[in-house]
Amino acid sequence: MAKSLKAKEIGERLRQFGANKFSHRTEFAHFLGMSYESLTNYINGQALPGNTMQDRLRKLGCDIEWLMTGKLTDEQRKNLRPVYAAVPAGRGKVHDIPSTYEEAPPNVDDEGKGYWLRVKGDSMHPAIRDGQMVFVNPQREVRDNDFAVVSWDEHEEGAIKEVHFREEDIILSSINQLHVPIVIKRKSLSMIARICYVKL
Repeated sequence: MAKSLKAKEIGERLRQFGANKFSHRTEFAHFLGMSYESLTNYINGQALPGNTMQDRLRKLGCDIEWLMTGKLTDEQRKNLRPVYAAVPAGRGKVHDIPSTYEEAPPNVDDEGKGYWLRVKGDSMHPAIRDGQMVFVNPQREVRDNDFAVVSWDEHEEGAIKEVHFREEDIILSSINQLHVPIVIKRKSLSMIARICYVKL
């Protein structure tokens, strides 16, 4: 089980490195001298990179220690932000996922405190689609009509929504009109943070 988890975490870091460097996975596979299907097996955690693959990755500029262990240098920490959870665009609990890192958005001013969330569901489609990454900047004030990640009550329900503030309530609206608004009491709010970037 531990080996399987390690392979999946390495695979996710491999996916991240490739996505940041190449436009398409087929191009990444070509530079590694392997087929698309073989690379996908590594990314899905079905195999661990051996010495030959690590040498090829190193030539592409990949930090092998980071790839295999997840450890970051000080310089890497300046440019990377953690991926914390998969958050419903509809309504549900926030689900933790294995910790990985993605590059911060361009011109971000978050004092190093921002983070990425992966979206689940279609309630914010087409502005934010299922599976996309959103960047949350807790340093930015959340204003009326902003997109934000919100969690509330003791059950830690959460959602990514367009927020509208009222005297005692907060209305959480969807872009997809098939989803009805959620109304929560301000006093039940446990966290709200502004979404300032959507990764395509």
